[in-house]
This record gives sequence, structure tokens and C-alpha cells, in this order.
Amino acid sequence: MIRVGEKTLAFFKVEGVYYAISNACPHKGGPLGQGDLCGHVVTCPWHGWTWDVRTGVNARIPSVRPVQCYPVKANDGQLYVELPEVPSANRAPADADSDQRQASGGG
Repeated sequence: MIRVGEKTLAFFKVEGVYYAISNACPHKGGPLGQGDLCGHVVTCPWHGWTWDVRTGVNARIPSVRPVQCYPVKANDGQLYVELPEVPSANRAPADADSDQRQASGGG
């Protein structure tokens, strides 16, 4: 898990591809980064809800609100996560020119 700005993200590597999703399960806020990963599906450790890390869609009930997904790019051993644009009134001055953040840490 990595904190990027105001968000805590869970990172997964499946078949050589990196994925980042919100660490908070939409059901009750469980830590998805601590869940079990089977293929492309992570299971929330709190209540067993399952999420596809590629799409954010619930693997059992696709009609429920999905978990937020973020594009990840790997470059020279570093991971870069593309976060949605923050309205300028809420953006910190240091972030004004960047819509990509570098994530570093274990994973």
C-alpha cells in the first residue's frame, strides 16, 4: 500500500502488469491491499467482497459501485500512477503542474 496525495492505493502485479486501486473497499472500507489475490481478483479481508484489479468491478455483483482504479506505468524501475485532476481550488501549489505522481515503496 502506498499513500499518494490524499489517497491510499493498493498495488498489485499480475502476469507482469501493475495495477493500482483504492485501498478502501467500497463495502465497509476494508484494506484491499491486505486481501488475498487470486488471478486478477482481490478479496477484501474484512467481509470477503471480491474486486477485479483491472477494472474495479465487483467479481460477484457487477452492479455495485466499483472500486476506483488508477493507471500505472513502470519506467526504469519506478511506478507512476495517474490520478484524476484535482480542482485548482483544492490543489496544493506544489502539485499545480503535475497530474502524475510517482509511487515508491514496497510491492
